[in-house]
Amino acid sequence: MAFSRKVMLLAMGLFTLLSMAHVWMARGLLSVAYATLIPSTRSTSEELPLFVMSTFVDGRTYGEGVHILTSHDARAWRPLDGDPNVYPQGRAGTVVRDPSIIWHEGYFHIVYTTELCAGLETMSFSCDWKHKDLLSTPARFGYARSRDLVHWFDTRFIEVPLDGACNVWAPEWHKLTPSEVAERDGDALMVVFSSTVPPSSNTMDCPPDFGPNAGANLHRPYFMTTSDFERYSSPKLLFDMGESIIDTFLFRSGDQTYAIYKSEQNRCRMWGWSALLGERQDLDPSTSCTLALRLAVARSAFGPYTASPVRQTPIWNQVISRQCAEGPSVLQLSDESSAYTLVLYDGYRPDCPLWIDQAPPCPTMPGNVLDQKETASNSRCSYRGKFAYGAIATRNLLDWTDVSEEITGLERGGSPTNRHKHGTAIRLELDSLCSICEEAEQTNTQGLWRGSGVLEHCHACR
Repeated sequence: MAFSRKVMLLAMGLFTLLSMAHVWMARGLLSVAYATLIPSTRSTSEELPLFVMSTFVDGRTYGEGVHILTSHDARAWRPLDGDPNVYPQGRAGTVVRDPSIIWHEGYFHIVYTTELCAGLETMSFSCDWKHKDLLSTPARFGYARSRDLVHWFDTRFIEVPLDGACNVWAPEWHKLTPSEVAERDGDALMVVFSSTVPPSSNTMDCPPDFGPNAGANLHRPYFMTTSDFERYSSPKLLFDMGESIIDTFLFRSGDQTYAIYKSEQNRCRMWGWSALLGERQDLDPSTSCTLALRLAVARSAFGPYTASPVRQTPIWNQVISRQCAEGPSVLQLSDESSAYTLVLYDGYRPDCPLWIDQAPPCPTMPGNVLDQKETASNSRCSYRGKFAYGAIATRNLLDWTDVSEEITGLERGGSPTNRHKHGTAIRLELDSLCSICEEAEQTNTQGLWRGSGVLEHCHACR
């Protein structure tokens, strides 16, 4: 009798559980309940041939919002269907520029530039500091999170308590190693950004213009760390290489941390670049601007950093890119030969002249196009940097090759002037893929991913 009663109770319990499952299924919650009852067996480190990239577009204003692109090989990129603005300007700050994304503990997290001049609602790089007062906003950057890169929430500002900071540009995520996390009392993530901080805390000492040739030679990289995206450590100087620096991107290789950054040397005698055919020369900021990418190295993300030795470079010694390159984003990949590092960069200006003191016929120059008119009128080989996304690659961090010809899909509407700008590319891991798959089904946004190939991998989540 007791046994029969136990069987009956067990049957009733099973019936109740099945009934609840029916309700959960109707509400789209079965996957949540299932995940609660049975631990996930997903491998968070599984490598997939899927990449996503966050960019911004200027459009009618500087930094009108965030766009998402996808790729299977990190070279051929395509936007979500219709190329939607998934995080429009106005949600936080004056502009939305330089978006950096990272996947961490179940969410995509984004940080971005909110003002070109700290505390001023200006849409240019000219800063009228007399309009800043005690009621102006502090130096800051923006933050939000998402489960699918489409729907963003928890939008807020992250204050940067640097006295007199003139700007906070291009915040970039970096994930710390376990030993570095322990060193920072559990902070797992670092945000690196550039700021111009004058000798005094008086903002009137800030440069009136951040544009080229304006003397804005004070940019330096700083960092803050966090464990919960709510509290951040006080900002600290990351390194000082004796030149103006913006757009610092950190990555690990072996047991070292590397920093790729843009040398923002603007106090140049002339707007132009020269090169020697057949040999390398230093890019001298006293005779021309730099505005190119360099490489530094340290044992730890916290430094100290020194210039990383390079051997073969596209054009100049100690510069790993062509002129007018910024916004580097690093992907570590492999092919049938070996592992290699791919650095995507934004060729952000159409007016960056390069010349060689040689009459035609003219050789090909990496990342540049021949300027036929200037070449003919001056009887010397003249070029201009391509106004488009480019890339450099290396297998050993010593020898660098420009592979910009392999990068496609980052123009909008086929126009080089209407294009995606400075962003961050990451590889999708299984957990982040499954998050996109689940949200696309629940929010009925599968159409946005049409043609991307992302949802075709959702079977791996079951």
